[in-house]
Order: sequence, then C-alpha cells, then structure tokens
Amino acid sequence: MTQEAHTPIVVWEVSRWTGAEPNRKEYAKETAHFYVRNDGRRVAKTSRYYQFFATQEEAQAECDRRAAAKHDAAERERRQIACVNALAGIPIEAIEGGVVAELVEAARGMLPNNLNMACNMSDEAIIPLDVTFGELRALFDALAKLEASK
Repeated sequence: MTQEAHTPIVVWEVSRWTGAEPNRKEYAKETAHFYVRNDGRRVAKTSRYYQFFATQEEAQAECDRRAAAKHDAAERERRQIACVNALAGIPIEAIEGGVVAELVEAARGMLPNNLNMACNMSDEAIIPLDVTFGELRALFDALAKLEASK
C-alpha cells in the first residue's frame, strides 16, 4: 500500500502578537471552519487573535494597515496630551465659554499682515506692531475673562 502525497494547504497568518510580518502556515486539510494540521489538531479559521489570508500580498496589506492604524493612534494620543498640557491651568468653564478662541483671535488681530517670518532678523530685534486700540482692548478683554474664570 502506497501513501499518496498530498499538497499542503498554504495560508498566511497575521496575529495580534506578531502583526509586523505575515507568517506562512501549512495545513494538511481544510474544512468549512477549521484548518487541520499534520498532527490532527484543528485551528479555527476565524479568531479575534489572528486572521488568515490566501496570499502573502493580502496578509502584508493587512500588516501595513495595522501599522498605519497604530501610528495614527499614537499621533492622536500625542495631540491629545499636547492639548491637555496647553490648557493646563485654564478652568473648564473658560474653555467651554470660548475664551481661548477669543484670545487666539485677539492675538491674530495684533499681528501685522505684511510680516515676513522668513527674513534673517535677530530674535532680539524690536518690531513696531501696527495695532489699533480696539484690537488691544479685545486682547485685554479676553485676558480679563480668563482671569475672572479662575
């Protein structure tokens, strides 16, 4: 009696733990819900810990998508921490009341429109600001609101 050679079933696995590179897996048999290893053990086709793909390209695309999502999450977290640090010391009522937006708008109103930041001037150079008294008053009013909310 001769044993007939079978063609292994090749799939590409991407897991939560080793998500950087897809892993090539060979199985002896496939059912509707499982892959069967050579030793007879079954591996479920669907799991929340790993995914199987038919080609290496599909598996690599999933790895790349996961890496991009991880990078985006890290960037989001970094921005959130920067916001918390920037608003430290400002009461929530002032933030919700729009005081920060008023401060930004008042500060923008004080900046000259024709200022070229690419010039080679020293940081100690004194620049006369073309500010109206109304723009200066708006800045002081916004600062007063911020101080009153503390």
